[in-house]
Amino acid sequence: MPRFGEAQIAQVKAVEVQKWLAEELAQGLSPSSVHRHYRTLRRLLQVAVRSEMIPKNPCDTVSPPSIPAVEMRFLTAAEVVDLAEAISPYYRTLIYTAAYAGLRWSELVGLKRKRVDPLRRTVTVAQLVLLDNGRTRVWEQPKTKAGVRSMSIPAFLVDMLGCQLAERALPGPDGLVFPNQAGKPIAASSFNAHHFAPAKRKAGIDSRLRFHDLRHTAVALAIARGAHPKAIQARMGHSTVQMTLDRYGHLFPELDEKIAMALDETFRTALAAAGAKGEVTAIDPRR
Repeated sequence: MPRFGEAQIAQVKAVEVQKWLAEELAQGLSPSSVHRHYRTLRRLLQVAVRSEMIPKNPCDTVSPPSIPAVEMRFLTAAEVVDLAEAISPYYRTLIYTAAYAGLRWSELVGLKRKRVDPLRRTVTVAQLVLLDNGRTRVWEQPKTKAGVRSMSIPAFLVDMLGCQLAERALPGPDGLVFPNQAGKPIAASSFNAHHFAPAKRKAGIDSRLRFHDLRHTAVALAIARGAHPKAIQARMGHSTVQMTLDRYGHLFPELDEKIAMALDETFRTALAAAGAKGEVTAIDPRR
């Protein structure tokens, strides 16, 4: 809409779709926005193909604009503390939850009281909230089955969320855990402008850091502690472990030296135990 809204499905041709994308780029829309429009139209037309309304999807032969790669940034644990302590206390737990649980923005904004279990130390993601210009609330299920998940959280975060539930969350099982100060879902644009950006400046954090990079930070912190890719896949809600490796595989080689050191410690512990029993006196490295 409005380009193809009134057109019959069979009248949507590849050449017209390609022309539409080019016009949007010429109008100044970002490649990522134009690519998103293309994907939406493609999914819609694919339904028509499955319903045998058209023989093939015209978008299959269209070349959408390439999206420039966005540099993935991570914070150290110390930088997370700096950022969280620099932001308004009202949103401090939000920062720690993003950086240590790795929830997406929509998952955090849509998190409800009934999804936080302090006794079991778990947070469950089952529903998202999306905002249309900060006014319209749209509840949606996660995009994939893997997106619906329950994860264990560290003890310090359990304590923080306990305070959040007691002091700032909305009442009732469906009350939002992280509302804004007006008791509504947080609007991303307002949060970034009035809270996140000032906190980055105050903490001396790279201004290019996006809120979504806190999710990447959660993965980096977990990998640094030796987390297995499969465990990270489950926590992040990735549909496959390959997706996890494609995005974060470059971080795993950093664990190689730690693995070697751990194996050396394992060997020396076993050797000492054997020596105590009189079974081994020394190991000749030339053997």
